[in-house]
Amino acid sequence: MSDEYNTSDFKRKYERKAYKAEIYFSVKSQAYPATIHNLSLGGALIKHDGTLKISEGETITINIPFSNKEQGVKRKAKTVWISDTQFGIEFI
Repeated sequence: MSDEYNTSDFKRKYERKAYKAEIYFSVKSQAYPATIHNLSLGGALIKHDGTLKISEGETITINIPFSNKEQGVKRKAKTVWISDTQFGIEFI
């Protein structure tokens, strides 16, 4: 796999906005650190260190911090595409 992934294959319902924050997400009860790089009402781009093994269609739980970092929102999502160090999610 490569770090490059052609996201033009996906038609987005919501416009993605630049948003960069350190986050945690969990897959099968295991938590992982990552960075969220853009965000919309429908999904997000997540970058990680490359050691994570995750599959397309897998359900994750993501904690997205608000800008004040005192609160945040927890959402369920499914992975819609995967590359070596990043993946796209769709909120469910």
